[in-house]
Amino acid sequence: MQGCNVAELEDKAFPVLLNIRDQDDFQNVWLNHEYAGNREVDYNHLKVVLIERSFLEKEAEVEDMLSMLEQEKEVPWNAYVMTTESCDRLAQTEGELDVLLGNYLEELLENTSGIDQKAYPTLGMLYEERVNHLETLYIPFVDIEGEQSGAVEDDTEKPQITAYEVWKRGRAAGLVDTDTARAAFFTQNFADDYTLQLAPELYVKVDAASCRVKETEKIGVGGLTEQIVAVTVTGEGEILSGTVSASENPANSEAGNTETNITNTSYEKMTRKKEQIINTRMEDYLNATASHALEKEIDITNSYRNLGADNRTWYFKYQNTPAAYEKDIKIQYLVKINWKSE
Repeated sequence: MQGCNVAELEDKAFPVLLNIRDQDDFQNVWLNHEYAGNREVDYNHLKVVLIERSFLEKEAEVEDMLSMLEQEKEVPWNAYVMTTESCDRLAQTEGELDVLLGNYLEELLENTSGIDQKAYPTLGMLYEERVNHLETLYIPFVDIEGEQSGAVEDDTEKPQITAYEVWKRGRAAGLVDTDTARAAFFTQNFADDYTLQLAPELYVKVDAASCRVKETEKIGVGGLTEQIVAVTVTGEGEILSGTVSASENPANSEAGNTETNITNTSYEKMTRKKEQIINTRMEDYLNATASHALEKEIDITNSYRNLGADNRTWYFKYQNTPAAYEKDIKIQYLVKINWKSE
């Protein structure tokens, strides 16, 4: 574990990055780190706590670490939590950056991602989940972009968010890709905007949307009751590139007028049908993303968090068996976006 100094006073050091490496005795390392040489360490300017994945996946060790840090009260609760394979490997890139690595990582979250910063886990959130065990959080996983592909250009050798570690109800649950995490942020209303590729040449952007999550039940195949987490998506969007043919037949639409007649009525029908086609494609994308995540027992809607207020029946059912929740539910999206004219 080591810090990177952003400023020096005569008797203090002010780290902006706290590295937590995979080691056997975190407490001894922490106590030995209270002083950096002859200077007392002051964490008031700390931006990011960077934890190696191999340590983050050790449940007992992480519990001890969080317990000790919470009691010490020296590290700010609002410091972002990120993860990586090797703190040392990322530290080697600092000489190529215009700012200190801790500041650079903070800027990755706050300035360039398009996601509300409230979506990103902080140390305080991990403290709370030690007690609550309700949330599904997404901890940014940082790696050196281009390293795996052998890229050598300087501008591709900088740390980037390449995946997310799922922190489910107080413990690490594995990595998911950035598309899955962004779908989760969008569904939980943390996305300032949301850009999607819905076909090889069709890109759309949703920039004013709201997602409403509701738990419901329906009779499924074989007469069995299915537990559905229904997500209704409303708002505005625009087509960034590509076109949609009104002759396409969306799976959930009624037969419509596909003739191109120069009348206001036929134009309105065609526009509505194009909107329905795009909405259906977006539903398919989100449903597939949610279904793939559920295969890993990850709920991108984070619906378990609100069962106590929204669905007392489900709350009591899973109160003592929370691990069964993601195995039992299905997620279905209904998209009602109004798309701007091309």
